[in-house]
Amino acid sequence: MTEALHQRSIGSIFRVLAFPVLIALLDGAIRLRTMRMFSGFEWTCYGISVVLMMSIWFLLIRVLPKFHKRKGKLVYRATVALISFTIVALLSMGWGMYIANGDLPDLFILSFIRCETENAIIMFRDSVGVWHAVVLIVGTAILCFWINLECKKQSTMWQPQKTSLWATALLGSGALWFSWTFTAGQGQCFVPVVRIPMIVGMYLQNEIKGINPKPIYLPPRDPITITTEIPRPAINVLLILNESLRRNRLSLYGHSRNTTPFMNEWAAKYPDRFFSFERAYSNSTTTLLSVPSILTGIAPVQPVSERIKAPLLWQWAKAAKMQSFYFTSHHLDWLGLGDFITTPAPDASWDMRHENLPSYRDMGCDDHYTVERAISHIESLKNAEKPFLGVVHLNTNHYPYNTEPLYQQWSGSDVDLYDNTILETDTHTRRLIETLERTGQLERTVILFASDHGEAFHEHGYTAHFYCHFAETITVPLCVWLPQRFAAQRDLSHLKDNRKINIQNLDILPTILDCVGAWENEPLAEHRAAMMGSSLFREIDPKRNILITNTDEVMPSIIGLSSVTGDFHYMLRTSGSSPVEDLYHITNDPQERNNLWPDISDTEKHSYRSKFLPYPVSASMMKKAFPHLSAASNAQPR
Repeated sequence: MTEALHQRSIGSIFRVLAFPVLIALLDGAIRLRTMRMFSGFEWTCYGISVVLMMSIWFLLIRVLPKFHKRKGKLVYRATVALISFTIVALLSMGWGMYIANGDLPDLFILSFIRCETENAIIMFRDSVGVWHAVVLIVGTAILCFWINLECKKQSTMWQPQKTSLWATALLGSGALWFSWTFTAGQGQCFVPVVRIPMIVGMYLQNEIKGINPKPIYLPPRDPITITTEIPRPAINVLLILNESLRRNRLSLYGHSRNTTPFMNEWAAKYPDRFFSFERAYSNSTTTLLSVPSILTGIAPVQPVSERIKAPLLWQWAKAAKMQSFYFTSHHLDWLGLGDFITTPAPDASWDMRHENLPSYRDMGCDDHYTVERAISHIESLKNAEKPFLGVVHLNTNHYPYNTEPLYQQWSGSDVDLYDNTILETDTHTRRLIETLERTGQLERTVILFASDHGEAFHEHGYTAHFYCHFAETITVPLCVWLPQRFAAQRDLSHLKDNRKINIQNLDILPTILDCVGAWENEPLAEHRAAMMGSSLFREIDPKRNILITNTDEVMPSIIGLSSVTGDFHYMLRTSGSSPVEDLYHITNDPQERNNLWPDISDTEKHSYRSKFLPYPVSASMMKKAFPHLSAASNAQPR
């Protein structure tokens, strides 16, 4: 009889632990890509988090039947429903975040929710659909049934001794202490139901101590005044700046779908004056760093102090006696972006706040409003004495990729919806160009078409753009159209050559300044020297370093660093438990499937890492990943 009771006891324990074991197995299946890279200590962390999950579950199943007897059916059922809902919600958030961005939630995400509450709510609204609610409800119902079934079985079977309960509580307490101690540094090595409560608790603790990162907000600008006068140019300049527009999804760049019919025709109509650059790269995959760097020419890797002092595009326009304007679909109350862009302000500007428009894609408005307002303003400049220098900044390609029925040519996955937004972008571009042509301004306007960064669709386990620097997020379109008279007066040989080499968004402002006659102005040499970009009309070293980061003194992200040099793309990824490095051949491996990093020498590895050492924030990230890294190196990267 004693042996039978013992067997029943063992069977009872296994039944109780079936659920946490199932969760661990599912977690392993979902996060296998990350777990393959775990070190021995990271596996220890993961194992202890599983022990903690099992301990809590074991105690719940043992305690709930007694709770039923003491508090009654209604309170018991409500408690079981709340516990089930919480567990399913934690698993959904953890796995959903991992599937979307390759990582479990971390302190940065909580900081984002706190600092960008409105943005977080809008993204949640745009991301959650009916099937998410169905999964949550069905999952909660199944777990309620499971818990009830286990509680009934346990109440009629083996009853544990108090020593067993105390031993489980003691084991769970030890696992809790370990998890709490190491959750910040080894956060990806925990099951989601342990990780998320731990990280929330740690964030609250840090908040009480006052050691959480400060809210993300671009610092006030203290811009240098351009005192040198620049002769007024005879041309206008229009920059059409897009959001999250990835190069290889444009048919202009070879995509099989006809996503850019107008731009295809435009390029074919002017083969000697339309230049599309095949290897253009963003310098950051977050708008908060990318757009200010485009408008100032100061790279995201450079100190913020240089960016807040650097003249904006509008200041250059004023020095050249040009009219400036900035029309955008973005919400300029976002993290100080508006204050940055409008200090000092362009001569004319418009954003959704002017008409209290609703958000349409993330926090931006419907681009039709922006394009209409920009068209009206361009029409008003038809007979203006001064030429203009303007920016139309769209938001068409941002998640959740919603468009009007007119543009819905493809359906199914997010990438299909994204292609529809590119078709819409093409229409907006056509309308702007046709307005210039209709008002007689096209043949005296240089036009640049660009994007702040690209967009990912699970090519490497990430979605959107912020969480990685793989090719899909850093490759962008960049096109230049020249008026006939302007083209005839310029040496275009370097512009043509540069179509085949690596260029960057930091080249946009120097190119504009070259168009208006400011790039070679000797008194402006100091301003020019601060910029890391080059004019596309000039000879560019095909092996120069293009540096990419989402981290500076304002943006404390842990995404990592990236560089493009010649035919090679290097990445340091720091969002996981341990730093990971990648190296891809741009020409031979455009999809970035064959990581060359393990095959190169230590000297070459040092060369790639040391590129970031002249820049304080990037250097600190690199040295944190590799404490013994020094600046000395005798080898050049491949």
